[in-house]
Amino acid sequence: MEEILSQEEIDAIFSGLKEGKSNLVEQPARAVAARGEPALSTVVPYDFRRPDRLSKEQLRALRVIYDYFGRNLSTTLSAYLRTFVQMSLVSINQLQYSEFLQYLPESTSYHSIAMAPLNGYCALEVGPSLAFPVVDLLVGGSGSQATPKRPLTDLEQDILDTIVRLILKEMREAWRPIIELDLAVDRRETKPQMLQLFPPTEIVVATGFEMKVGASASGMMNIGMPSLLLKSLKSKFNQHWSFRKQPTSAESVARVMRLLDTSRLSLSVEVRGTRITVDDLLHLNVGDVIRFDQELANPAVMTANEVPKFDVYVGVARDTRVAQIHALRPPEAKRAQPV
Repeated sequence: MEEILSQEEIDAIFSGLKEGKSNLVEQPARAVAARGEPALSTVVPYDFRRPDRLSKEQLRALRVIYDYFGRNLSTTLSAYLRTFVQMSLVSINQLQYSEFLQYLPESTSYHSIAMAPLNGYCALEVGPSLAFPVVDLLVGGSGSQATPKRPLTDLEQDILDTIVRLILKEMREAWRPIIELDLAVDRRETKPQMLQLFPPTEIVVATGFEMKVGASASGMMNIGMPSLLLKSLKSKFNQHWSFRKQPTSAESVARVMRLLDTSRLSLSVEVRGTRITVDDLLHLNVGDVIRFDQELANPAVMTANEVPKFDVYVGVARDTRVAQIHALRPPEAKRAQPV
């Protein structure tokens, strides 16, 4: 049965309209509450200029991702630049792209990054107080010179691109638990205003890092991702994932071992210790004899997939070369891989 309003309620509605008040929602809501029925949902204003903001849960997930990214990038750059590098996450904010550009220096290193398979772009900015010392370190300097008040040259940008590639590599690793991203530099500019990646009113998630390089150099690095792009990953953000290593069950270990049992390895025996000059190597001919420093009484090294595993004695049995295992070699220290 439809609700019939009293004359007092009708007069209150019309008086509210004359005064510019919106009682059309409040009066029926009170009438519904008086009948003991569930109240209608509240109308929430929607600003079309600031759409699709991320939830607090998604922002917390982003903080975990970028904390992990910052720690790994600190280690990678410290090894590559051969100096102490420390990165710390300063802020994660949601703001319009026009506001994001206002926070950046007028002249800086600004990159448009393609984010396949999301079919979108993000912005990467390396501040001048950080870019110039890094370039100075890469060309053999100390990285402690004052920041010049000028844009980066094309040559300096090319040198800095090696660092940008390392940044994108660590970003791919940090985002791997959420999505496999293929990040690549699309365009670059020294004036951020010249590279309009998004409409001025589009909301971007701006992430700021402070990076300290060596004893004196420090600067800011900023990443801007459109919130609409991150909104498309909502279901992936809602999954329960963690960077911490989970306890491995005995069943999982047994399954992995069963898979490894049928794996094939390449075994080889190496006799080490001989050194020759490049000139001697170039003049080697068929039938030449190379004298090794290692005596036959000393064991050679057997490798499995180029990893030293055993000390062995080499011999011949029935016209077949054989190797008798003498001892298990201790694991060698891992060598730093070139970047």
